[in-house]
Amino acid sequence: MTYLITFACYGAWLPGEEGAVDRNHNIPGRPLPAADAGRVQAVEKLMKQEPYLLDEAHRNAVLNVVQEVCRFRNWTLLAAHVRRWARHGSTRYLWTTEEVSAAISYVVSRQGDPLAVFELKR
Repeated sequence: MTYLITFACYGAWLPGEEGAVDRNHNIPGRPLPAADAGRVQAVEKLMKQEPYLLDEAHRNAVLNVVQEVCRFRNWTLLAAHVRRWARHGSTRYLWTTEEVSAAISYVVSRQGDPLAVFELKR
């Protein structure tokens, strides 16, 4: 069984921003919702604190912890790209080799400039 798990820092990626997906629009294969500046402003007003963004040291610390937990649990980490963080994100099951390969490509190379990245060399 393979999972694609994603997270976002508090306030780092708001519903209504281009490319942002919320629980109601997280449907594989469906187009992303259109950007909506009014929705972004409404969500910003609801925030209880400033957005949290990871600097390089914190991204590397998170990547190290993810790798350590995987080793401890005897899980095989295929790829990780630490850019944002939050209490909960989304989890998607990957059932085929093609889905796993597409997820690895997404994680490693389709997130913008590489930050703290891990990819299992096969």
